[in-house]
Amino acid sequence: MDMFEEKHKLLDARQAAIEAAILDLESGEVKDVSAAARAHQLSEETVWKHVIDLGLHLRWSAENNDKIQREREQRDAMKKE
Repeated sequence: MDMFEEKHKLLDARQAAIEAAILDLESGEVKDVSAAARAHQLSEETVWKHVIDLGLHLRWSAENNDKIQREREQRDAMKKE
């Protein structure tokens, strides 16, 4: 195997690891970027870069804001009772 093929295989393996880490995060199999990075032997920076590139952090933020708002509304409703 020549050096080009070897490098290509390494890049393919890295890309597969990144995709697996992202899928684990999206499915909830892992709880955070650190865990996803460790599970796939990647750096946190690499995983965060792809999370940001895909805009996942924006969706997670919106989902978290919605959850916080629902919890706040439930607490307010319980106080009124």
